[in-house]
Amino acid sequence: MEKPARPGAVSELLDEAADLRQAELALLRAELSAMESMAAKGLGLLIVAASFSLATIGLLAWTMVAALVAAGWEPAPAALVAAAATAALAVLAARFGRSAIREAASGPRRTVRALSRDLALARDAFR
Repeated sequence: MEKPARPGAVSELLDEAADLRQAELALLRAELSAMESMAAKGLGLLIVAASFSLATIGLLAWTMVAALVAAGWEPAPAALVAAAATAALAVLAARFGRSAIREAASGPRRTVRALSRDLALARDAFR
């Protein structure tokens, strides 16, 4: 036969639940802050991607075109090849930056799962 819950035990349980909730909320705030930092990093990478794209078009493309023309190519096809090569570098940097932003935008999954689990346990305890 199970002993009935004592008022002191219920009070302790409620205090512990409140402490757990506060700890979970602190974890949520920390996780949101980390995601904000990750999003800022992703944005920074996208800015870098744009900068490299412009610098690459301005410097490498000119050098490639000059080298291809010196090798006997016509200027127009040489310019197209140079533009395609530099655009590929810009696309790679943009994809890495966008990936970081998407990960940050996915939300605080671990904390939400933990809070949901705690809520379910609390509901079961009071049934």
